Amino acid sequence: MAKKSKKGKKSKKSGKTVGYPISPTMLEELKAIENYKDWNKKFDPDKEWENTYKIWLCHGYIKGGNFVHGSLNIKKINSKSNKSFSLNIYQKIVHDGGSVHIIDAEIQCLNDALASPIEWNLSSRFISPGKKERTELGMKEQGSIKGDSVKIKSNKYFFNLKKTGGLTGDWCLFEAIQRMPFKKIGAHKFDALEGMNLLKKEHVLSYRGADPMKNKKETLQRFQRMGQGVLPFDYWLDKNHRLVIATTGPRAYILDDKADAKVDAIRALERRKFKRHLDGKGGK
Repeated sequence: MAKKSKKGKKSKKSGKTVGYPISPTMLEELKAIENYKDWNKKFDPDKEWENTYKIWLCHGYIKGGNFVHGSLNIKKINSKSNKSFSLNIYQKIVHDGGSVHIIDAEIQCLNDALASPIEWNLSSRFISPGKKERTELGMKEQGSIKGDSVKIKSNKYFFNLKKTGGLTGDWCLFEAIQRMPFKKIGAHKFDALEGMNLLKKEHVLSYRGADPMKNKKETLQRFQRMGQGVLPFDYWLDKNHRLVIATTGPRAYILDDKADAKVDAIRALERRKFKRHLDGKGGK
């Protein structure tokens, strides 16, 4: 319940909603951006690199309910021919009780404008609060693309999908956007694989211009993606073309090299709370 003033009325500040959409300046106000030390560091998107993001969720209000939900690590490894590269993906999402959902993937991509996937292997695992893997909930996936055909094997099931034009994936775009110019030169049109298995058609990605930050003398460059079946995505890059923030709906990916450790600490805390609940002790 929101705090009351001396006159017995609710405080406007404590009940203030964040509004929509979430932007870098809003993330500053919510104190979701803890430091800027990796921003504007020397970075070449064409070379090999590794970015780690914390996955942050907003409950809808300035105070309370906003928290780190997981982490995402993306590592780019170039091939000798320079015609393709691989992206290694490692994502952790913490749930109630300290259970965790882990996605581990390797995606081979063309070195084109959209980092178009060629083939990939992906595993999805769920670990219980007691650190036991729930194998019945797990999934192993293999995918490949030839022409307009998208073939996916998920556990023992086979799926054949058909794309209508260019194709990329959510994680592939994290790489591709870093190589795009900060100019309004026409929109990219494509189909997108959400989680590398759900085909969403008729998406558009375009450069939207520069956005100044509020609490730091910093300007970020914004791209926006819209299309069928997803909430809009906004991507912000620093002057060296490194993706530092991506947002969609209530979720934000924020560059943070300590994100993995933070998520492990959050998971440990949730596991302790869950154990106390099982023991009937309650409390935190």
